[in-house]
Amino acid sequence: MKMFNLTKDEALQILENGGKIAHRSFTSDEWMKKAPNRTNSYIFEDGCICSARDFWRYRSDQDGWDTGWKEVQKPASWIGDMSGSINASYKYKKKEA
Repeated sequence: MKMFNLTKDEALQILENGGKIAHRSFTSDEWMKKAPNRTNSYIFEDGCICSARDFWRYRSDQDGWDTGWKEVQKPASWIGDMSGSINASYKYKKKEA
């Protein structure tokens, strides 16, 4: 398991490169990435979209948000996620056995 050892700046660079990130305060299945076809917005694992400005408005270093990030790798058992659909009604669909 990857540790939450990235800084905010390192996590933002991962977002810029199309990756997904999580913070140590997120639950184990929460992550975020840049929203496709939107400027300065993030999309979360459940399909919710929020502007970068709104996300960072109340998340400051004094609250621990400048550290404690990690890059999220999607497990091979997941065949989809919510990031492409705003109206989807499920988080992940696991492969059928």
